[in-house]
Amino acid sequence: YERVLSLSNLEIDFSELEPEFELLTKIASNITKMDVTLINLVDSLTQWTVSQQGFEITSMPREECICQYTISGNDCLEIDDLSKDKRFKNMSYVVNEPSFRYYFGVPIALSEGVNIGTLCVMDRQTKKLSTEQIETFKLVAKELTNKFKTFHKINILQHELSDAIKMQRKITHNLRDPLAGIIGISDLIIDENENHSEEEI
Repeated sequence: YERVLSLSNLEIDFSELEPEFELLTKIASNITKMDVTLINLVDSLTQWTVSQQGFEITSMPREECICQYTISGNDCLEIDDLSKDKRFKNMSYVVNEPSFRYYFGVPIALSEGVNIGTLCVMDRQTKKLSTEQIETFKLVAKELTNKFKTFHKINILQHELSDAIKMQRKITHNLRDPLAGIIGISDLIIDENENHSEEEI
């Protein structure tokens, strides 16, 4: 629930995020030398791919994706051979083209325990990342997390600004009518052609 709520609070169009993450996706790809690099966001029903390198995909049902398991933990998930893992061995992307074998993913968290997605790589061959590659890959994932946190802060500030503008307009409106009345009465009092008794004033 908290993950879906956090995704909703980001108020971002998933289809427009590619330019924001293109550079980080390429960096992650260069670090790992894998066939495919993806940045995925996972809601209650769907995995949305917001940036990719080496494989064209926009979404897939959550029950078919590997990243649903990555977001369930707080550390990386590595699967040496998908064809030997009972959770994925019958998936179309393993049985048929592109016949993926290797997977490595790191969760992206907006807050502790609330993972909204992953940075992951996949390959058609069984492989193994070195300790150095994994540590550098995690740094890229951390930068992704920071970018999403920045999006969240910007949304909060935009809402606060919007609320402030609405309040300013309301105060202006509430002041305008009484002030107009006071100015009108003042004009009548100082009008030389009007005669008013002290009691009337």
